[in-house]
Amino acid sequence: MTSQPFDNDQDTDKWEDCSLREWLNGEFYNDSFTEEEKMRIEEGGDRVFLLDQSRVERLPDDICVGTNRSGVPYYWWITSSDGYSLGPAFSERYIRDRAGSGGRGENGSNVLIGVRPAIWISPD
Repeated sequence: MTSQPFDNDQDTDKWEDCSLREWLNGEFYNDSFTEEEKMRIEEGGDRVFLLDQSRVERLPDDICVGTNRSGVPYYWWITSSDGYSLGPAFSERYIRDRAGSGGRGENGSNVLIGVRPAIWISPD
């Protein structure tokens, strides 16, 4: 787990345009996976993405609640169910647990919030 701003320049609050999406599908993807692992990551949109609230609600509690090394819960970025923009006001969103306790960042927030990348892998 790492922390990243939603958008470095605070120019957007839309997933499709934010620097976090660019970082996940560029530097993070290239540095985190071997060539063999990359071949198993399914393509079709983003190779690496953030979970949305509906997927978070299906996670077990021990996975859903992020904690730092000291055991203190931390916030992490999620997207809306359409995967592109967040909420009716199109603002980025962060949570700390499955119930969705958290909040919305300000327009194009550059605050460092936890990142929990997600990928789809194809079976062998």
